[in-house]
Amino acid sequence: MTKTLEKIQQEERHLGNELDQIESETTQLQHMTEKYEAFFYQTSTLFTEMTERFSQNEFHWYVSEQSEQLHYQQQTIFNELADEQHQRRKQKSTLEDRQDDLFYQRKPLLANQEEPKNEY
Repeated sequence: MTKTLEKIQQEERHLGNELDQIESETTQLQHMTEKYEAFFYQTSTLFTEMTERFSQNEFHWYVSEQSEQLHYQQQTIFNELADEQHQRRKQKSTLEDRQDDLFYQRKPLLANQEEPKNEY
């Protein structure tokens, strides 16, 4: 079944909108990652200082435990963000492949439209 030029162009516009949305989501994920990195850096620094300050105190075990939990949460969040970024790259690649397919479907249709004009 051959698609009409209009349907192909409509699909191309739709894919373009989806790619724009994925690009926006990717940018948002990157900003979120940067904010988490800054937050965890500051929190990690705080816990390091507290660990040093309370190293000879009974409070040391609590600070160490909280620091370990923070590290675990950090790893979990960054793993989830990395997975999301991977999914966005995969989606983007799929959409770009689809755009390429549409380009090659559109090419002969455009050539057929130009042929009658050359005969005059």
